[in-house]
Amino acid sequence: MAETLRDLVVSLSLQTDNFTRNIKSVNKQIAEAESQFTLAASGVEGFERSATGLATQLSTLERRLSLQKDAVTQYERALSAANDKLQECFSRQNDYAQRLTDAKTAQQALKEQVAAAAQQVRTYSATLGENDSATIAAKANLDALKAEYRNSCAEVKKLTGQNTALKKTTQNAADAVTDATTKLNTAQAAVRSTQAEINQCNQSLRLAQTNWDAAGKSMLVCIQFHSSLWKITRVDMRQGFKDMLQLPQANGNHRVNGARVS
Repeated sequence: MAETLRDLVVSLSLQTDNFTRNIKSVNKQIAEAESQFTLAASGVEGFERSATGLATQLSTLERRLSLQKDAVTQYERALSAANDKLQECFSRQNDYAQRLTDAKTAQQALKEQVAAAAQQVRTYSATLGENDSATIAAKANLDALKAEYRNSCAEVKKLTGQNTALKKTTQNAADAVTDATTKLNTAQAAVRSTQAEINQCNQSLRLAQTNWDAAGKSMLVCIQFHSSLWKITRVDMRQGFKDMLQLPQANGNHRVNGARVS
């Protein structure tokens, strides 16, 4: 029974250690993803609102969401394992408590038998003498009962210690259930929060894309307008130069001087 209790304690401890290592690894990866985004944004004004910034942020959020979902899975496994251990502790508590009760009952019975045997030895010694065979047999019986009683006391002490240890293990398992439940709720809330951030980031990207498309169309219209205006202006300028060149001829002046024209 002691080996079983020790196995239970070791199993609970190993599960806790494995869970702690796994969660540390997940949290480290989340921190690294956040750090990469911060590094990318450092020194770039308005990076979070730029196309590259939004895309980088979305990638970071999706990575964070994946890791947070891993954390939720770890907490769910930890909660399930802690619940299993807690139920195992509860079932063993009943068994250990019953064994302790039985041992204490046997101890009390032996205590009474020792007292009765001791009284018998005193009676035989007084009436029959110390060397009488009945007195000698009574003493031998008393010695045997005392040995059984000592063993019974040792068994009660051992079982009491085991019950105390099991109660502690049960409390640790109950604490693990409470802790895993709290952290699972926190992890699930973090997933919901990150998902909301992703939705907001996607909305910002769609809005930015709409604005970029509108700006592109406006720029295209502007370019087309200026191109058309330039074509009209060139035609007007050419016609103006022709008129200026023909004007002196109409007045009978055949001197066409480039400087005067200009």
